Amino acid sequence: MNTTSAKLMCAAMTVAALAILAPANAEQPLTLGLLTDLSSFGSDVTGKGSIAAVQMAIDEFGGEVNGRKIELISADTQNKPDIAANLAREFIEEKHVSVLLDLPQSAVSLTVQAIAKEHHVIDIVTSGVTADLTGKSCSPYAVHWAEDTNALAAGTVNALVSQGFKRWYFVAADFAFGHTMENAARSMLNEKGGSTVGTVWVPTSTADYSSFILRAANTKSDVVAFATVGNDFVTSIKQAHEFGLAQSGQKLTGLITYLSDIHSLGLDVAQGLFVTSSFYWDQNAPARAFAAKFERIEGREPNKTHASLYAATLHYLNSVKQAGSSDADAVIRAMKTMPADYLGKKVKIREDGRAIFDLDLYQVKSPGASKAPWDLYTKIKSIPGAEVFAPMNKDVCTFLH
Repeated sequence: MNTTSAKLMCAAMTVAALAILAPANAEQPLTLGLLTDLSSFGSDVTGKGSIAAVQMAIDEFGGEVNGRKIELISADTQNKPDIAANLAREFIEEKHVSVLLDLPQSAVSLTVQAIAKEHHVIDIVTSGVTADLTGKSCSPYAVHWAEDTNALAAGTVNALVSQGFKRWYFVAADFAFGHTMENAARSMLNEKGGSTVGTVWVPTSTADYSSFILRAANTKSDVVAFATVGNDFVTSIKQAHEFGLAQSGQKLTGLITYLSDIHSLGLDVAQGLFVTSSFYWDQNAPARAFAAKFERIEGREPNKTHASLYAATLHYLNSVKQAGSSDADAVIRAMKTMPADYLGKKVKIREDGRAIFDLDLYQVKSPGASKAPWDLYTKIKSIPGAEVFAPMNKDVCTFLH
């Protein structure tokens, strides 16, 4: 063998040896898959802001974990479960994501969570709010970081019933969220001595609420509660105001309300509404710091969805680092063991995947009380998470057995 051939063989053997010794996945990125709403009724409360929030978390973490680059891919579910299902399978089977994030709209989150469970992939829901995600549709690989229907109902119903508003009528979206939200609020009303005088079910993306609002007005209920989401909520409240429901003495409330909803409505229309929320940009110093960074990118203040995505993504990445692996079993175990931070709030993830944190009850300011365009809420009180999130139910969440 000549000298040149010997050198080439030696080089080849060195490369092969290095390949054997190199850590598995060293060259493969850790891929995070974001399924959000960029074009439907939830786009204002998730959408581009959700992409920005996750990227902020990745950048703050340093862009890599355990020697692997962190990569974010995203897609628009259009808030349609069938489209979301196809995207989830593509992300898992072809793009090899290690986690699925956001998942707005309860029907979408339920559908995608079932697919993630089947493939042993972690999903972190920061938008869908149905409590079934940690109930009958639970998964050992899921984390539910959004406030759920039980917690939202507890905060808002308690606030109004305690003021004597006991007879409620519901205008509810006719999909998974609306049904679970109405049922949770109805149960809380019964528990607190209130009553329900009726419910009307409304298709999503409804443009004309006049018939539903007139029906609500005729009930003479104390409260007309809207279990509608995002752009649908804004439209329904605006039209209720135009029909004079609040002026007639009926109290209007939203059962899931985002900061951007109030900003879109304007304080003339929204003043006095009660809002139950896990995040407000002005709640504390960490929230203000996050909001300032977000505003520089997006030109607006973040919603609670954006804040929860940022915090949940950081906790996921810290858990990958702690586990020393992206293996779903190892990471979910770390996520449920390690304490988490939600912009100044302590978080504990239960065995069933429910993230437990304190909520706050706010009231929307009057125009005269607001000092800036996004100065919209006055805090009424804090609500311990243990009081509003339902306890684990081993009878319905089967993997807990």
